[in-house]
Amino acid sequence: MKIALITGSLPPDPCGVGDYTYKLYKALLSKGLNVDIILQKKWFGKQLIQVYKEAKNYDIIHIQYPTAGYKYSLGPHFLSILRPGIVTIHEASQANILRFLSLSLFTVSSLKLIFTTEYEKRYFEKYFPFVRNKSYIIPIGSNIPSFNIYQERKNEVVYFGLISPNKNIEDFIKLATICTEEKLQISFSIIGKIRDKRYYEKLRNLSKNLPITWFINLDELQVAEHLSKSTFAYLPFPDGASERRGSLLAVLINGVIPITTEGPYTPPDLKNVVFIANSPYEAFWIIKNNYYNKEKLKILSQNCRNYAQKYSWDYIAEQHIKIYKELINKH
Repeated sequence: MKIALITGSLPPDPCGVGDYTYKLYKALLSKGLNVDIILQKKWFGKQLIQVYKEAKNYDIIHIQYPTAGYKYSLGPHFLSILRPGIVTIHEASQANILRFLSLSLFTVSSLKLIFTTEYEKRYFEKYFPFVRNKSYIIPIGSNIPSFNIYQERKNEVVYFGLISPNKNIEDFIKLATICTEEKLQISFSIIGKIRDKRYYEKLRNLSKNLPITWFINLDELQVAEHLSKSTFAYLPFPDGASERRGSLLAVLINGVIPITTEGPYTPPDLKNVVFIANSPYEAFWIIKNNYYNKEKLKILSQNCRNYAQKYSWDYIAEQHIKIYKELINKH
């Protein structure tokens, strides 16, 4: 059984789906699967034909969609028509109208569809109910490993994620401002990759007088090590916390206690291991009321690690292999 993972982005490109694809590739290899990655960023006529010819050498092609590298191309959709296979749709509910309409092509061309959360699957099936019989849920895993060497945690709040607009990083800086004005003895750090340099410079200027340390382009182990030293993570997602947030899984698996926002995608059991704060002011009071209670924080930290175990890459690889075998047996 030969598998090809199709993607438009791979590390070090700042793309969560690209990171996911590479992690999935490594996990499948560790299970003894014969798997390759086909990285394709240009999808004009000649390039599409080339990818199609290459895809014919595999028993199954598995398209990851969307990725930053695809941009606005419909090339992956046409490839799925020419060479039907599996498509993992990482984003449906938040896709703009044109992208969502383009997803309809996958409903007829794909042999199987994979979604990363129950919410995303239900949302998609509301508009395309006829795909229920070929739809599956496989959660994403953390792109960042668990750092298991014990380290004393600092009174620190961390932000981890891409440095780009619409991530509410301004709220993180606002939280640092409030804590500084209230003389709370706590430090702050921002860990991430820069997607928008102009926006990054704006944030640096906005935070220049605050106790915020920036860590840009750390490798995965460096990120894990830093997270393992932090007590809280403030992740003010605009649409709320959900299981498809790799940055959230990264802090959970490293025992960092998330303070985050609630949205329509937030699963009920997740709310048992995170603090919900709808504003930087609410986040401040959560920190102030809890950061001195070391025993409570230790228990909360372990609860986070326990919760994150169900998103292990070993489990994710096994679920993919089941679908691959099912497809091979059927066709």
